[in-house]
Amino acid sequence: MQEVSLFTLTFFIWAGITVVLLALLIYRAIVGIHEEDQLFLDRAEAALEQEQVEVLRRIGRLDPIITVLGVVSGSLILILAGIWIYRGLYGQVQL
Repeated sequence: MQEVSLFTLTFFIWAGITVVLLALLIYRAIVGIHEEDQLFLDRAEAALEQEQVEVLRRIGRLDPIITVLGVVSGSLILILAGIWIYRGLYGQVQL
């Protein structure tokens, strides 16, 4: 069985995390379409207020996850760049 290098393993982990991050960003954009800055409602439109609260709650739950995944994805791409530069400077050393 062929061994997987550190670079390849890190690349696949980064790709997986980035795909999940992009999916969450797309989902947040779709949910955020229904978000309004201001609502002027009367008593008959109270259901719309509840819908707006639900949209804000969903976005509030997604934002910390998106932030963490963004930081992890950015960190992994920097690690990949470091491994790539190290390999370029010191030859094809298996890491």
